[in-house]
Amino acid sequence: MTIKEILQQHRDYYLERFGNALKASQDGVSEILLLLNNEEPNELFRFYRLDYLKKDDNGENKIIEFNTEGYLSHEPLEFKIGDSRIEINPFVWNNCEIFIDNDLNDRDEFYEWIKKWIAIDDEYTQDENGFSGLIHNVTSPAADNGWITTAIDLGTAPVEALTELLEVFLNDGAVNEVKITSSVID
Repeated sequence: MTIKEILQQHRDYYLERFGNALKASQDGVSEILLLLNNEEPNELFRFYRLDYLKKDDNGENKIIEFNTEGYLSHEPLEFKIGDSRIEINPFVWNNCEIFIDNDLNDRDEFYEWIKKWIAIDDEYTQDENGFSGLIHNVTSPAADNGWITTAIDLGTAPVEALTELLEVFLNDGAVNEVKITSSVID
């Protein structure tokens, strides 16, 4: 099995459930982009694309996040790319946690990746299923027990978004090991 194949399986598992939740929802809009007003100094980490927004019975906006009750289970998979190692553990597409063994030498390509895949200009074309094909949010990288970690709601983005991010990390020169997991999985 290749990296792309296992990532596609994770995406398919989530999007099947996301699509079913959208079909069951009425009177709302999906994948709306917000810029949160919080303490995060880097604006890129304040962008948040909602799963679904609708009016409740009182006419108030109600935010709905679609979370799967399960996940695609498999043994940890290890891939070697040159001298680098990628470990893919079971994870949920809308809560993908990525750990890298060293901080990036330069975060500019990471920032460009975020801009591209969250579409900060909010211009995108929905696919045949009504999906944006975009990520929904990214957390600012932080130190965690000797690793640098970021969490990403991959939303309805294609596998290409995640493989491009892995390339950004591995091409930086500082990163030798990448782990993908989700802490929400027991």
